[in-house]
Amino acid sequence: MSPIWNPTPPTPRTAPARLARLLVLLLGLALLAGTAAPTASLAQEHDEDHEHHDEEHEHDEEDGDDEDWDEEDVEREFMEFEFYAIELELYVQVLEVVRTYGEIADDPSLTGVAAVLAIEEYAEEASDALEVYEQLLPQVTDATVRRAIQLKLLESYRDVDQPQRAMELAKSLVVGAAE
Repeated sequence: MSPIWNPTPPTPRTAPARLARLLVLLLGLALLAGTAAPTASLAQEHDEDHEHHDEEHEHDEEDGDDEDWDEEDVEREFMEFEFYAIELELYVQVLEVVRTYGEIADDPSLTGVAAVLAIEEYAEEASDALEVYEQLLPQVTDATVRRAIQLKLLESYRDVDQPQRAMELAKSLVVGAAE
């Protein structure tokens, strides 16, 4: 039986793993950006409720009533804590995105791979992306970026129904990896 905890240190993230993580974080941030306005209005409502509750307690204290926290007070404080915890987590995620962007921008190979991945987002048709990849491949000297283009070419050949070209390229990638 293997232990639940593994004492070996984690392996460093590879460039594709970092890029995949960046894409997931960007998608999450995009989703969160779409919900930011409702969150802000909920926070404002929460603050208004809290002010109203504080006014009630000030009035009670003036009457000399020292009450212990009731269930509603505990729930309100817990909700406020959750709100701040979520906000802190969002800041941590934004900082991680910034850090990852910095790592990508600092490494020419990672920057090139990120740009290769972005090409299909801007191409209107799969054939347009295929044309761009085919034009770029002979010009690129960085081996990592060349392989990224070749992998995208594989996908593009499939998308435009050219399985023979995809098979030839896949074979050359396999042979190249063995060298």
